[in-house]
Order: sequence, then C-alpha cells, then structure tokens
Amino acid sequence: MKRIFIALAILMGIGTAHGQSDTLVLDHNLTLVFPAKTDSSLRKGIVVFFAYTPEASYMASVNQGRPFDIRDRTHFNRVLNASVKGFFSTANTKYFKKEVRDTVIGGANGKFIHAYDTRDSLGFKEIFCFMTIRDARVYVVQASIRKNTSMDMTNAITAFFGSVQFLGAAYPSASFKNGKQGSLSVIQE
Repeated sequence: MKRIFIALAILMGIGTAHGQSDTLVLDHNLTLVFPAKTDSSLRKGIVVFFAYTPEASYMASVNQGRPFDIRDRTHFNRVLNASVKGFFSTANTKYFKKEVRDTVIGGANGKFIHAYDTRDSLGFKEIFCFMTIRDARVYVVQASIRKNTSMDMTNAITAFFGSVQFLGAAYPSASFKNGKQGSLSVIQE
C-alpha cells in the first residue's frame, strides 16, 4: 500500500515541481530537465538520453525506426499496452510487480508504470516510467532508483516528470480530454 501511495504522490505532484538543471530538447515533441549531466546513444533505431546520480538513473527515449500508424484511440491504447508489456518482459524486470495507470504527463496521454522488486537484489528497487505516442513514435521517460524511496527521491522523481513537456498529436484525430486520470490496473503476466 505504501508503494501505491508513493507512486500516486509522484503522479499528483507532476506539474508543480520544477527542475534545477538545463532543459534538454529530445526532439520536436519532447522537452524535459535531467537532474544531472546527460549522455546519449542510438540503439537499434532508438535515441536514448540518460543521466545518473548516486541514487538513481534517468532516461528518455524515442524510436526513430518505422513509425506506427496510429489511427484512433483504440489503436493508440493497443500499441501502448504492447509497448508496456514488451518493455517489462526482459530478464531484469521479470520479478518486478507492476502497476499501470492511464494518466497525462506534460500534455500527453499515456501509461504511467510503477514497478518494484520485492526481493533483496543488487539492481534497481523501483522503476517509474511514462510511455506515450506522439506523431507515430513511442516515447519513454523513466526514473529508476536503487534503494527504497525516500522523500528526497520522491521529490527528485516528481521534479523530473514534472519537467516533461510534449507537443505533437497522439494520432491524427486525437480527441483525448487532457488532465483526466485513469484507474489503476495491474498487468497480468
């Protein structure tokens, strides 16, 4: 229950937190603020920007490969659900419990995923991830922490997601009502 509260606190605080670092323009659709110096790479047609602090890692990515042909809200949700499932199907995340929420971050409808590892592992303990589609491309914004969430980490993650700003359309006839929060659902394995 505490983990759900922390994830909801981060979602509720988005839009009111402000970062202290320089703004990074990922492309024409996404602008955000990383809490540390960023680096970038191109992996299999996906542009990835990332930054590290002693407690966490931060990442934003966009696929530059073949764009998706998103026709309507149903197709938008189908592609996003498949993207979430694929993103969390790796060996590194198979033991994570996942909570998925429909939400709006930075003006874009998408999926907010809070994943956490209940085992005593050496890797990341919690992952906070937002996925959306803008102009036929999938965007991922993520923060991963190595320890249990503290108030300082909650504030840092809130600031990171609060800095996110999207442009572009989800699909040609997008008619989402921005700002409406969806319900919590758990991905079934």
